[in-house]
Amino acid sequence: MQLIYLVLTYVLIVLNFAGITVATERLTLSPACRRVFVIVIISLTLFNLEHIQGLGKLNWLWPLTTIASVRVIYRHHNRHGKSRFWRGELIFWGGLCYALIWRFCFPNIDSGSEHLTDLYFISNYYSGETLPPNDRWLSGSRFDFYYAFQHYCAALLGRIFNLDIGLTMNVSWTILIGLIASLVWDASSQVIKHRWLKGLILGCVLTGGNGLSSFMPWLIQHDESAQTAVHDIAIERIWASTRFSGLYDQYVNTDFGRKLVESSSQPDPGKRLELPFETIAYLTYLGDYHPPLGGLLIALWTLALIMRLEYKPIVFSPSKQHLSLLKRTPEWPAYFALGLTPALTLVTNTWVFPLQCVLLGSWMMYRQLFRRIAWFWMIAGLLAGAFSIYPFLTHFATHSLDTPISKLSVENHTPLLLFLTMHWPTLIWLIGGLLLWRTNRWCAWLSFTLALLLTMTELIVVDDPLIGKYQRFNTTLKWWSWLWPVTVTGILTLLIAKSTRFIKLFLIITIFPLFIYSMDLIRYLIYAPKPQIGKLSGNGWLLENKTNHEILEYLANADPGVVLESIPKGAYTQSSALTLFANQSAVMGWPDHISQWHGHLNSIQHRADQVRRFYHATLSDPLNFLGQYPIRYIVWTNEDEKRYPGLRLTINQRILPDYQWLSFYRHGDQEAGVWVRARPTPPFSDR
Repeated sequence: MQLIYLVLTYVLIVLNFAGITVATERLTLSPACRRVFVIVIISLTLFNLEHIQGLGKLNWLWPLTTIASVRVIYRHHNRHGKSRFWRGELIFWGGLCYALIWRFCFPNIDSGSEHLTDLYFISNYYSGETLPPNDRWLSGSRFDFYYAFQHYCAALLGRIFNLDIGLTMNVSWTILIGLIASLVWDASSQVIKHRWLKGLILGCVLTGGNGLSSFMPWLIQHDESAQTAVHDIAIERIWASTRFSGLYDQYVNTDFGRKLVESSSQPDPGKRLELPFETIAYLTYLGDYHPPLGGLLIALWTLALIMRLEYKPIVFSPSKQHLSLLKRTPEWPAYFALGLTPALTLVTNTWVFPLQCVLLGSWMMYRQLFRRIAWFWMIAGLLAGAFSIYPFLTHFATHSLDTPISKLSVENHTPLLLFLTMHWPTLIWLIGGLLLWRTNRWCAWLSFTLALLLTMTELIVVDDPLIGKYQRFNTTLKWWSWLWPVTVTGILTLLIAKSTRFIKLFLIITIFPLFIYSMDLIRYLIYAPKPQIGKLSGNGWLLENKTNHEILEYLANADPGVVLESIPKGAYTQSSALTLFANQSAVMGWPDHISQWHGHLNSIQHRADQVRRFYHATLSDPLNFLGQYPIRYIVWTNEDEKRYPGLRLTINQRILPDYQWLSFYRHGDQEAGVWVRARPTPPFSDR
């Protein structure tokens, strides 16, 4: 039954996506760009409106939009160009299915990585209340300090199709990968005819590793006689390619690996800078629905729009239905869409906002110098984007972290040999692009722009709260990871399309070592245990415990209220999972994350300390604490019973008669369950 429901859900979603793509065919954009354009326009408009008035549940929409989509698609089936449209849809569906295989096999939204963090971001927008919404990880506060437009879009999807919150996140993740795949294919299709070459580019973006991953088998080798599981070796190589410097460089056991590590200016392994370099393949394995993916989508959309304007002139047939300005500028949707991208990046992944502005600004300069640019529509897009996000910025600008850009000190530069090992494909392709100045001016211009950005990553750093070995962590994590697919889609595509047969063969040879990473992905996908396969709600790991299952079911069906869960650690723990999956608000989520996002306020650490002392039964006035926030449900799990033995009865005596104990598990003296407030909940007071 669950599988049938999942299939029907995806059918409804792809029908609606196909419908909006067909309905907007008058826009002179490719189907892939048009699909993203409509999603962006709808989401930005609602994002703006919901800062004025929340729209609540939107599940009444999907029957209307589905009927309209079926009607539009049926009317389109005999039209000219339908085969090109369906080819584009197949690429989107193929990327979606590839992502679905990963989520179907590994659906858990747990404390590993940032899974629960992403679920928390989505849950803030899921109720449909006026924005900024109540903070689901810090009850009584507003969620106005993080760039989470991508998560708003996911919540919007869940609200329209009435999906539970875990399924919302997993389905949205697969759609995001599908959109990325369709944009890469679309950009390469503007200049490459052969499908196998376009498939090679797409495979490199979706499943390929970075330059370092091609050397990984010769950096860390495993004893063939050891009983090491195949998937464990795959996991190590997947992580080592991304987190080599400062972490996995401690495990090298080959001569080449030692030479690479010894080239570091810092011999002490504990002090070497951590310089992560993620690819979409790694993010696919990780399964996070985190902002870097949204930033990549916007960058690839930008490239696809630019490639269409540069290499595929649009044939336009004027008609009486169009305004005279539209007749003179048939490319206006592309210019307008490009104008939206800076604002879109600012609310999706602020870290790459400077890179997106440089990419767009560089193209605008090139276009003004050598061709022409429709300034009216470009400026219209910039203004429309700024207007759409203005209500968000009125809150975000005053509450976000202060992260100025600083000059990078000499001792913190990437060691030369490590830099070359990590970026050798990028360097080869950029040099090749620069050599095409006479035959392909835009390729050379783009190569110069990306080379400038890559150089910039070694000269400046975003001065975030991280220090020491993590000083460049977030900067390289976001910037190098953004540059990689942009280089593959923008430069490698043009080089393959415009080069001689011999050079084309050389370029293809440079791609194949990157697929060593793909082999590790395949090994992991095949051999890794899959205990929760097919459970796309993402909470299967939590429901393995029968008591947790019953507590979650109770909270999900209970009246809305603030929930208290224990917080044994500062982050990456099960704490708040029951609350999030039940669509309730938590007194405190992960203290380390919340504290950093709120600028390390003393009140947050004080609240976290109060929660810990409550569960240790050392809080002097627990009823005052419970009424202060105000807390309606107190969760006591089997893990709490083991962690705080004998304290449940003490707590129970101290909070009677305001709270009633509901037991969901009893074995001798051990119990687990929920305390429910028996008296009216007082108003919130963060004293």
